[in-house]
Amino acid sequence: MRWPFLLSLLLLSSCVSIYGLRTEKEGIHFFGADHEAFRLMGRVDTLHQQFARCWAPGTAVEVGFTGTFCEIEIQDEVRFGTCHNYIEVVIDDLPPQRIQLKAERNVILIADDLPDTKHTLLICKNTEAAIGYIEFVGISCESVFPLPAKKRSIEFIGDSITCGNGCDDSQMTCGEGIWYDQHNAYLSFGCVLSRRLEANWELTAVSGIGISRSCCSSKITMPQVYDRIDFQVTGEVWKRPETDPDLVVITLGQNDGLQDSTIFCRAYVDFLKTLRQRYKTSTVICCASPMANSELKPVMKNYVFSIAEALKKDGDNNVLPFAYEGIYRTGCTFHPTAGEHNSIANELEVFVRQTMGW
Repeated sequence: MRWPFLLSLLLLSSCVSIYGLRTEKEGIHFFGADHEAFRLMGRVDTLHQQFARCWAPGTAVEVGFTGTFCEIEIQDEVRFGTCHNYIEVVIDDLPPQRIQLKAERNVILIADDLPDTKHTLLICKNTEAAIGYIEFVGISCESVFPLPAKKRSIEFIGDSITCGNGCDDSQMTCGEGIWYDQHNAYLSFGCVLSRRLEANWELTAVSGIGISRSCCSSKITMPQVYDRIDFQVTGEVWKRPETDPDLVVITLGQNDGLQDSTIFCRAYVDFLKTLRQRYKTSTVICCASPMANSELKPVMKNYVFSIAEALKKDGDNNVLPFAYEGIYRTGCTFHPTAGEHNSIANELEVFVRQTMGW
């Protein structure tokens, strides 16, 4: 079989072939981000430019393409002149390729010797909004076609855990590089679970954020920035799709920590009521933090169960509590590792399938 050889070439090309100009090659055509074949997942701004601009972690584009060759073009904000986003690129069922962007304009050869047939492509933003936006410009290949639509959708609202912060040390070990060098939203529990359930995902997540208070001297909380496309108080309001997600999974509270239960629970309930005004039919699961230590863990469990009960008494029977059995915090800066994100997804998957009948 040729696959081991092809895979070696594919992985090698992804490591070195980042440049600024598109390849001119017979039979290869460029397809821009506004082509109808592309499916976008997550918070994507398509209103102000021909490109698909996104800040949120986990934002992704999917498309089918044909032929042996594929090249992608991504613009990077290069925030502060130094921040370079990471992306994950997946072709067919081949291992994901983790790529850090190198410049404002990035033309990346991701395949040059594939079998001459149909393929699938997914490009996912691994880093979060604080690292700046990226713009999906398009791909160069033989032809493109739309992939079958997924029938399910899940929104994950959370903090650094949901972002996939600190979970991937495959290219740079913990403590090396810059704080976002171990970010990998594609490997986060939300994206892992969504792939298992064949669902579209959306990650509404910011490292350090809380419901009533945040960590690391941050002055913003999730209720303040939830409706902003870039999670900035002064940012533009995101024009959401008209359809509600089937499921909303909230994992907040780690950064609120041990505090007055009345303040935390009241802020959480208020946020849920605001969310319910937007999402009339979505099932909501309120999760205790999977990285809470032995002191915070029982407190968080009590909080989410009390909050769900309060909503039930108010007439909303579609808000459910969930607490993890394990404690997952052996990755960078005490975040879950990629393996632990799989374990988190394992626990949550059982509950979601029972709850949703999936």
